[in-house]
Amino acid sequence: PPGEFLIEEGSHENKVYVLIQGTAGVMVRNDLTAEVSQVGTVLGEIATICDRQYSASVKTLTTCKFYKIDNFKEFLLSHPQEMFIVLKQLCNKIVASNLAHLRLLEK
Repeated sequence: PPGEFLIEEGSHENKVYVLIQGTAGVMVRNDLTAEVSQVGTVLGEIATICDRQYSASVKTLTTCKFYKIDNFKEFLLSHPQEMFIVLKQLCNKIVASNLAHLRLLEK
């Protein structure tokens, strides 16, 4: 349901979620930084791959459905085609972050 946290910033649960339906919000320090509604979007993968704490929270904004993957590294190793999908999403996140950083520098 809306308003539930799947991922809490600063926690280290080692879980990854794949959005199947709905809209989720990505929040940093309780500020909404992005809305995610594209089916197949992976959330929590950076912290899991890097063995770090989650750098953001993820909160449902509408009724959502997710796949939860508990052992993401093992999943990727046994599903190489999905690994490339995740890599593409990571690259897109890096590009978006770089563009946002450049916009801030231009101000």
